[in-house]
Amino acid sequence: MAIQIQNHSDGTLAGVTSANQLQVVSENHPLQHHYSLHDENVYQVFAVDATVTATTDQLLHIKNTSSTHFCVLTYVRMQAVTDIAETAEVTEYFSMHVDDTVASGGSAVTPVNMNLTSGKVSGVTATAADPTMDGVGTEIDRIYNPRSGAELVYHKEGSLILGLNDTFHISFTSGAAAGHAKPRITFCMIPITHVD
Repeated sequence: MAIQIQNHSDGTLAGVTSANQLQVVSENHPLQHHYSLHDENVYQVFAVDATVTATTDQLLHIKNTSSTHFCVLTYVRMQAVTDIAETAEVTEYFSMHVDDTVASGGSAVTPVNMNLTSGKVSGVTATAADPTMDGVGTEIDRIYNPRSGAELVYHKEGSLILGLNDTFHISFTSGAAAGHAKPRITFCMIPITHVD
């Protein structure tokens, strides 16, 4: 007795190879491409601090406010150009934290959907422009600023996951009298129901 597997939407039948294996097609592409194409749920948010001074500036803070989606970070990019002397490089670095909160100040920034055909919004709040931070967060990484002013790429491949009310933020510590600093975060909003 033969068994046929039929696609319910267009009536096509599944194929079988000469080795009696079900014929399948496999796609392989990055996590952010998949969720941007199929779910229209990949976003990018960035900020520019044009008034870097000899202090620690809070550059960009994000908070997942969605009760239905995880905020999954895929890339963080940072860049700074300052007037600090080359011999003082060790005093100038980006720091990444989790579990800090915004106490006051700053300016709201809206994450942009990277699938321009989508009307979806992220469910993530973002704050830039040096807000006052509250709470005792945890530093998860630190990257020293190269003198070349090159953009630094922090590739997380989806391993940094923010649940409801979880936060992530980037600060920049410098001894410079003047400079610019820019952080940029790319993230996917993945439905909690997609995760087993």
